[in-house]
Amino acid sequence: MNIEVLRSFLAVMNEKSISKAAVTLNISQSALSQQIKTMERDLGLPLLTRSNAGVTPTASGQIVSQYAQVLTDTYSNMLDDLEMMSSTHKKLRVCASPNIYTYALPCTIFHLKEKYPDFVLTMEQAPSLHSESLVLNDKADIGFIYGRPQSKKLRYRKIYCDEMCLVASYKAKLPELLTFQHLYRQPLLTFSAGYRTRELLDQYLSDIGVDLSRLNILYEMDSAESLKMSAGNGYGLAFIPYMAIKKELYNKQLKIVKLEHFQMINEYYAIRRKNPDQYTSLQEKLMNYLERILQDTIC
Repeated sequence: MNIEVLRSFLAVMNEKSISKAAVTLNISQSALSQQIKTMERDLGLPLLTRSNAGVTPTASGQIVSQYAQVLTDTYSNMLDDLEMMSSTHKKLRVCASPNIYTYALPCTIFHLKEKYPDFVLTMEQAPSLHSESLVLNDKADIGFIYGRPQSKKLRYRKIYCDEMCLVASYKAKLPELLTFQHLYRQPLLTFSAGYRTRELLDQYLSDIGVDLSRLNILYEMDSAESLKMSAGNGYGLAFIPYMAIKKELYNKQLKIVKLEHFQMINEYYAIRRKNPDQYTSLQEKLMNYLERILQDTIC
Protein backbone atom coordinates (compact mmCIF):
# COMPACT_ATOMS: atom_id res chain seq x y z
CA MET A 1 0.00 0.00 0.00
CA ASN A 2 1.46 3.38 -0.98
CA ILE A 3 0.61 7.04 -0.45
CA GLU A 4 -1.18 7.40 -3.80
CA VAL A 5 -3.48 4.50 -2.93
CA LEU A 6 -4.31 6.13 0.38
CA ARG A 7 -5.06 9.39 -1.45
CA SER A 8 -7.32 7.50 -3.84
CA PHE A 9 -9.19 6.00 -0.90
CA LEU A 10 -9.62 9.46 0.67
CA ALA A 11 -10.97 10.78 -2.64
CA VAL A 12 -13.61 8.02 -2.64
CA MET A 13 -14.51 8.90 0.94
CA ASN A 14 -14.86 12.59 0.08
CA GLU A 15 -16.93 12.01 -3.07
CA LYS A 16 -18.94 9.08 -1.58
CA SER A 17 -18.70 7.59 -5.05
CA ILE A 18 -16.05 5.56 -6.86
CA SER A 19 -17.07 6.94 -10.26
CA LYS A 20 -16.93 10.59 -9.11
CA ALA A 21 -13.60 10.01 -7.37
CA ALA A 22 -12.20 8.45 -10.53
CA VAL A 23 -13.08 11.62 -12.46
CA THR A 24 -11.42 13.77 -9.78
CA LEU A 25 -8.30 11.60 -9.83
CA ASN A 26 -8.30 11.38 -13.63
CA ILE A 27 -8.11 7.56 -13.67
CA SER A 28 -10.54 4.92 -14.87
CA GLN A 29 -13.31 3.69 -12.60
CA SER A 30 -12.17 0.09 -12.97
CA ALA A 31 -8.59 0.97 -11.96
CA LEU A 32 -9.83 2.81 -8.87
CA SER A 33 -12.16 -0.07 -7.94
CA GLN A 34 -9.24 -2.44 -8.20
CA GLN A 35 -7.13 -0.24 -5.89
CA ILE A 36 -9.84 -0.29 -3.24
CA LYS A 37 -10.31 -4.06 -3.54
CA THR A 38 -6.55 -4.54 -3.18
CA MET A 39 -6.59 -2.43 0.00
CA GLU A 40 -9.43 -4.49 1.41
CA ARG A 41 -7.62 -7.73 0.55
CA ASP A 42 -4.33 -6.56 2.10
CA LEU A 43 -6.06 -5.40 5.30
CA GLY A 44 -8.40 -8.40 5.42
CA LEU A 45 -11.41 -6.17 6.12
CA PRO A 46 -14.18 -4.54 4.06
CA LEU A 47 -13.71 -0.77 3.90
CA LEU A 48 -16.76 0.31 1.90
CA THR A 49 -20.40 -0.66 1.62
CA ARG A 50 -21.41 -0.36 -2.01
CA SER A 51 -24.92 0.46 -3.26
CA ASN A 52 -26.62 2.12 -6.22
CA ALA A 53 -26.52 5.41 -4.28
CA GLY A 54 -22.74 5.25 -3.95
CA VAL A 55 -20.46 4.04 -1.19
CA THR A 56 -20.36 4.49 2.58
CA PRO A 57 -17.46 3.57 4.87
CA THR A 58 -17.64 0.58 7.17
CA ALA A 59 -16.36 0.92 10.73
CA SER A 60 -13.00 -0.32 9.44
CA GLY A 61 -13.17 2.18 6.60
CA GLN A 62 -13.65 5.05 9.06
CA ILE A 63 -10.51 4.06 10.97
CA VAL A 64 -8.49 3.66 7.77
CA SER A 65 -9.72 7.06 6.59
CA GLN A 66 -8.53 8.80 9.76
CA TYR A 67 -5.06 7.28 9.56
CA ALA A 68 -4.84 7.77 5.80
CA GLN A 69 -5.43 11.51 6.29
CA VAL A 70 -2.65 11.73 8.87
CA LEU A 71 -0.24 9.71 6.72
CA THR A 72 -0.88 11.69 3.52
CA ASP A 73 -0.63 15.03 5.35
CA THR A 74 2.63 13.98 6.99
CA TYR A 75 4.03 12.83 3.67
CA SER A 76 3.10 16.16 2.03
CA ASN A 77 4.74 18.07 4.87
CA MET A 78 7.89 15.98 4.49
CA LEU A 79 8.06 16.76 0.77
CA ASP A 80 7.53 20.46 1.46
CA ASP A 81 10.35 20.51 3.99
CA LEU A 82 12.70 18.64 1.67
CA GLU A 83 11.82 20.97 -1.19
CA MET A 84 12.41 24.06 0.92
CA MET A 85 15.75 22.73 2.14
CA SER A 86 17.00 21.98 -1.35
CA SER A 87 15.41 24.90 -3.18
CA THR A 88 17.25 28.10 -3.96
CA HIS A 89 13.90 29.91 -3.80
CA LYS A 90 13.06 29.65 -0.11
CA LYS A 91 10.76 32.62 0.05
CA LEU A 92 8.40 34.26 2.48
CA ARG A 93 6.48 37.26 1.16
CA VAL A 94 5.56 39.82 3.79
CA CYS A 95 3.44 42.94 3.41
CA ALA A 96 2.66 45.51 6.07
CA SER A 97 0.88 48.80 6.55
CA PRO A 98 3.27 51.79 6.60
CA ASN A 99 3.64 52.28 10.37
CA ILE A 100 4.25 48.58 11.04
CA TYR A 101 6.59 48.32 8.04
CA THR A 102 8.66 51.31 9.17
CA TYR A 103 8.66 51.11 12.96
CA ALA A 104 7.88 47.51 13.96
CA LEU A 105 9.21 45.05 11.42
CA PRO A 106 12.88 45.98 10.79
CA CYS A 107 14.20 44.63 14.11
CA THR A 108 11.79 41.68 14.02
CA ILE A 109 13.01 40.70 10.56
CA PHE A 110 16.61 40.89 11.80
CA HIS A 111 15.83 38.32 14.51
CA LEU A 112 13.94 36.18 12.02
CA LYS A 113 16.88 36.14 9.61
CA GLU A 114 19.22 35.19 12.45
CA LYS A 115 17.12 32.13 13.24
CA TYR A 116 16.31 31.21 9.61
CA PRO A 117 19.23 32.56 7.56
CA ASP A 118 18.49 30.48 4.44
CA PHE A 119 15.10 32.02 3.80
CA VAL A 120 14.63 34.85 1.34
CA LEU A 121 12.18 37.43 2.63
CA THR A 122 10.52 39.85 0.28
CA MET A 123 8.76 42.80 1.88
CA GLU A 124 6.23 45.27 0.57
CA GLN A 125 4.71 48.33 2.20
CA ALA A 126 0.99 48.64 1.54
CA PRO A 127 -1.97 50.27 3.33
CA SER A 128 -4.02 47.84 5.39
CA LEU A 129 -6.78 47.29 2.83
CA HIS A 130 -4.23 46.75 0.06
CA SER A 131 -2.31 44.34 2.31
CA GLU A 132 -5.51 42.33 2.71
CA SER A 133 -5.85 42.17 -1.08
CA LEU A 134 -2.22 41.05 -1.50
CA VAL A 135 -2.67 38.17 0.95
CA LEU A 136 -6.05 37.12 -0.46
CA ASN A 137 -4.70 37.07 -4.02
CA ASP A 138 -1.56 35.10 -3.12
CA LYS A 139 0.73 38.07 -3.73
CA ALA A 140 1.92 37.89 -0.11
CA ASP A 141 2.02 35.04 2.40
CA ILE A 142 1.44 37.09 5.54
CA GLY A 143 0.35 40.66 6.17
CA PHE A 144 0.48 43.01 9.15
CA ILE A 145 -2.29 45.56 9.32
CA TYR A 146 -3.80 48.24 11.53
CA GLY A 147 -7.15 47.12 12.96
CA ARG A 148 -9.05 43.93 12.22
CA PRO A 149 -9.25 42.84 8.58
CA GLN A 150 -12.38 43.77 6.68
CA SER A 151 -12.39 40.56 4.64
CA LYS A 152 -13.97 37.51 6.28
CA LYS A 153 -11.88 35.28 4.02
CA LEU A 154 -8.75 35.87 6.11
CA ARG A 155 -7.65 34.37 9.38
CA TYR A 156 -6.18 36.91 11.75
CA ARG A 157 -4.42 37.22 15.08
CA LYS A 158 -3.86 40.28 17.25
CA ILE A 159 -0.11 40.67 17.75
CA TYR A 160 0.50 44.09 19.28
CA CYS A 161 -1.17 47.11 20.86
CA ASP A 162 -0.02 50.65 21.50
CA GLU A 163 -1.61 54.03 22.14
CA MET A 164 -2.62 56.71 19.69
CA CYS A 165 -0.98 59.92 20.90
CA LEU A 166 -1.76 63.57 20.29
CA VAL A 167 1.64 65.23 19.89
CA ALA A 168 3.05 68.71 19.42
CA SER A 169 6.46 70.33 19.15
CA TYR A 170 8.36 69.98 22.43
CA LYS A 171 8.56 73.78 22.60
CA ALA A 172 4.83 74.36 22.04
CA LYS A 173 3.05 76.19 24.82
CA LEU A 174 -0.25 74.45 25.45
CA PRO A 175 -2.62 73.87 28.38
CA GLU A 176 -1.80 70.87 30.56
CA LEU A 177 -5.10 69.29 29.48
CA LEU A 178 -6.76 70.16 26.18
CA THR A 179 -10.55 70.31 26.06
CA PHE A 180 -12.39 69.70 22.80
CA GLN A 181 -12.87 73.48 22.53
CA HIS A 182 -9.08 73.94 22.73
CA LEU A 183 -8.61 71.24 20.11
CA TYR A 184 -10.96 72.97 17.67
CA ARG A 185 -8.75 76.08 17.82
CA GLN A 186 -5.48 74.24 17.16
CA PRO A 187 -4.09 73.60 13.64
CA LEU A 188 -4.27 69.84 13.13
CA LEU A 189 -2.16 67.63 10.90
CA THR A 190 -3.59 64.23 10.10
CA PHE A 191 -3.29 61.08 8.03
CA SER A 192 -4.94 61.22 4.62
CA ALA A 193 -8.55 60.18 4.26
CA GLY A 194 -8.84 56.58 3.11
CA TYR A 195 -6.12 55.28 5.42
CA ARG A 196 -7.29 52.76 8.04
CA THR A 197 -5.47 54.79 10.73
CA ARG A 198 -7.50 57.88 9.84
CA GLU A 199 -10.74 55.95 9.53
CA LEU A 200 -10.46 54.38 13.00
CA LEU A 201 -9.23 57.63 14.56
CA ASP A 202 -12.18 59.58 13.16
CA GLN A 203 -14.57 56.93 14.45
CA TYR A 204 -13.04 57.03 17.93
CA LEU A 205 -13.05 60.83 18.11
CA SER A 206 -16.67 60.89 17.03
CA ASP A 207 -17.54 58.25 19.68
CA ILE A 208 -16.07 60.37 22.50
CA GLY A 209 -17.95 63.46 21.39
CA VAL A 210 -15.54 65.34 19.11
CA ASP A 211 -17.31 67.24 16.33
CA LEU A 212 -15.17 66.29 13.34
CA SER A 213 -16.57 69.13 11.25
CA ARG A 214 -15.08 71.65 13.69
CA LEU A 215 -11.53 70.30 13.55
CA ASN A 216 -9.08 72.79 12.06
CA ILE A 217 -7.27 70.40 9.73
CA LEU A 218 -4.35 72.27 8.21
CA TYR A 219 -3.41 69.49 5.80
CA GLU A 220 -3.39 65.71 5.40
CA MET A 221 -0.30 63.55 4.88
CA ASP A 222 0.43 59.96 3.87
CA SER A 223 3.10 59.03 6.40
CA ALA A 224 3.90 59.29 10.09
CA GLU A 225 7.36 60.60 9.18
CA SER A 226 5.82 63.63 7.45
CA LEU A 227 3.45 64.24 10.33
CA LYS A 228 6.26 64.02 12.89
CA MET A 229 8.44 66.46 11.00
CA SER A 230 5.61 68.96 10.60
CA ALA A 231 4.52 68.68 14.23
CA GLY A 232 8.14 68.93 15.42
CA ASN A 233 8.55 72.16 13.43
CA GLY A 234 5.58 73.63 15.24
CA TYR A 235 3.14 73.61 12.31
CA GLY A 236 0.37 71.95 14.31
CA LEU A 237 -0.75 69.01 16.44
CA ALA A 238 -0.95 65.46 15.11
CA PHE A 239 -2.40 62.12 16.17
CA ILE A 240 0.36 59.49 15.70
CA PRO A 241 0.78 55.91 17.03
CA TYR A 242 3.23 55.63 19.91
CA MET A 243 5.49 53.18 18.05
CA ALA A 244 6.28 55.95 15.55
CA ILE A 245 7.27 58.66 18.03
CA LYS A 246 9.42 56.93 20.67
CA LYS A 247 12.68 58.38 19.38
CA GLU A 248 11.29 61.93 19.04
CA LEU A 249 9.89 61.81 22.58
CA TYR A 250 13.25 60.66 23.94
CA ASN A 251 15.12 63.35 22.01
CA LYS A 252 12.64 66.02 23.16
CA GLN A 253 11.54 66.92 19.66
CA LEU A 254 7.90 66.06 20.38
CA LYS A 255 5.75 65.87 23.47
CA ILE A 256 2.46 64.14 24.17
CA VAL A 257 -0.50 66.46 24.68
CA LYS A 258 -3.30 65.24 26.94
CA LEU A 259 -6.79 65.54 25.48
CA GLU A 260 -9.88 65.11 27.64
CA HIS A 261 -11.56 61.69 27.40
CA PHE A 262 -8.97 60.53 24.86
CA GLN A 263 -7.36 57.12 25.40
CA MET A 264 -7.35 55.31 22.08
CA ILE A 265 -5.66 51.91 21.80
CA ASN A 266 -4.27 50.85 18.43
CA GLU A 267 -4.53 47.16 17.60
CA TYR A 268 -2.31 45.49 15.02
CA TYR A 269 -3.09 42.13 13.41
CA ALA A 270 -1.29 39.47 11.41
CA ILE A 271 -3.37 38.11 8.52
CA ARG A 272 -3.09 34.96 6.41
CA ARG A 273 -5.22 33.02 3.97
CA LYS A 274 -7.61 30.63 5.71
CA ASN A 275 -6.52 27.49 3.85
CA PRO A 276 -3.35 26.19 5.55
CA ASP A 277 -2.69 23.90 2.57
CA GLN A 278 -1.59 27.00 0.65
CA TYR A 279 1.55 27.17 2.80
CA THR A 280 4.40 24.74 3.26
CA SER A 281 5.01 23.49 6.79
CA LEU A 282 8.21 25.54 6.96
CA GLN A 283 6.41 28.68 5.88
CA GLU A 284 3.84 28.07 8.63
CA LYS A 285 6.67 27.65 11.13
CA LEU A 286 8.31 30.85 9.96
CA MET A 287 5.08 32.85 10.12
CA ASN A 288 4.24 31.50 13.59
CA TYR A 289 7.67 32.56 14.80
CA LEU A 290 7.29 36.00 13.21
CA GLU A 291 3.95 36.57 14.93
CA ARG A 292 5.26 35.32 18.26
CA ILE A 293 8.33 37.54 18.47
CA LEU A 294 7.03 40.77 16.92
CA GLN A 295 5.84 42.36 20.17
CA ASP A 296 9.18 41.74 21.91
CA THR A 297 11.39 42.83 19.02
CA ILE A 298 9.81 46.12 17.90
CA CYS A 299 12.61 48.65 17.31
